[in-house]
Amino acid sequence: MPQTTAGKNRLAFAGALTNGLKYEVQLRVLPEGGSLQTNGTTLEFKNCNGLTLIVAAGTDYAMDYAAKYRGEDPHGTRDQTGRKGRRQKIRQPQGPA
Repeated sequence: MPQTTAGKNRLAFAGALTNGLKYEVQLRVLPEGGSLQTNGTTLEFKNCNGLTLIVAAGTDYAMDYAAKYRGEDPHGTRDQTGRKGRRQKIRQPQGPA
């Protein structure tokens, strides 16, 4: 059964497919202005001027027949990727002048 957890500025989604393949996705949110709160398994934004989203996703798939195509648990690798994410601003398109 998929599991969703919310932290300070992060959402994590994890689970396993019917074939046993484990997956995890982490979404880290950096608000600009306004406020960000956790409410159960959701994040709530109020009066933000913008948001920076950092997404990290992975599975335990490994190209290794002897290991039955399973490798490291995706949690440890996704957690580190989410922390090391780089910032990139995306500007709203401007209309005709």
